[in-house]
Amino acid sequence: MVVLRGDERRLLGGAMAEAAGGDPADRERTAAKALRAPLLISVVLCPQDHPKVPRWEQLAATVCAVQTLILLLHERGWGSIWRTGALADAPPVRRVLGLAGTEQSLGWLYIGTSDARRPPAPRPPGDGRAKLSSLLAPVGPGA
Repeated sequence: MVVLRGDERRLLGGAMAEAAGGDPADRERTAAKALRAPLLISVVLCPQDHPKVPRWEQLAATVCAVQTLILLLHERGWGSIWRTGALADAPPVRRVLGLAGTEQSLGWLYIGTSDARRPPAPRPPGDGRAKLSSLLAPVGPGA
């Protein structure tokens, strides 16, 4: 993980704008994205060749570590959101973050205080049971 504060966020924003291209107004909007929170943590996967731990498992462990960090931040009263996108692993962004050839940027944790005036976004209703299956449960219509 790479921690970005203060003007480091401006460097990242500049790299994001360079990668995005477009007209000057588009580049300015893109650069400003890195300034939306006072602290950014760049999530970086650093895969290692290992006979017992495949790359997918290393990725899964990295994602779990980030989710745990998000939960810990929220427990301590901080707001955070994990942002990704096409710019996360773009060459100018990789250069600013100092990533090695096999490393992969997985986006950023934006960390700050939550805006209490802004209500949470509505969530669509859902039934988690619809996503579960069982080896012994009947499957198909009328089951």
